[in-house]
Amino acid sequence: MSSSSVKRQLTLRIGDEEISVVAYRDGNSIVVERDAEKFTVELVSESFVIPASEGNAPAAAPAAKPRAAAVSAPVRSAPPAKKPAQAGPAAEGAINSPMVGVVKEVLVSAGDSVSPGDKVVVLEAMKMDIDVVAHDAGTVAEISVGAGDTVTEGQQLVVVRAGGEA
Repeated sequence: MSSSSVKRQLTLRIGDEEISVVAYRDGNSIVVERDAEKFTVELVSESFVIPASEGNAPAAAPAAKPRAAAVSAPVRSAPPAKKPAQAGPAAEGAINSPMVGVVKEVLVSAGDSVSPGDKVVVLEAMKMDIDVVAHDAGTVAEISVGAGDTVTEGQQLVVVRAGGEA
């Protein structure tokens, strides 16, 4: 385990069963320990998904029960959604920052077409790159941030209009 990795005690609900595990990062892998068993999961890609409770993200598929032969990375429930840091109502089609961070890269331009799951912004937070993705198909109508900007949790990053309504 690298010296900068922090062990986390997680309680996971898989189906109707709750299990406790300890998980930590080891390079590009996540190590999950339960009882005397240790599973290493290769981390291929990492992104943050905004909870469906915010009304702008698709519902997540139910998690499958892990087995020793095929282990899924641990899933942690996201905390309840907080109100955006900006005053006033959120714009329809707004894609907001999932956390405090610095905009590393804006991957779209006004007028670009996007599909659900397309990366629109890359944030850097806690020395990790966080991919922020489009939730619905549409056209980028507004970009509210630029590379190097510091953003707060809930801050509007991009607005996507359904269809071609830019």
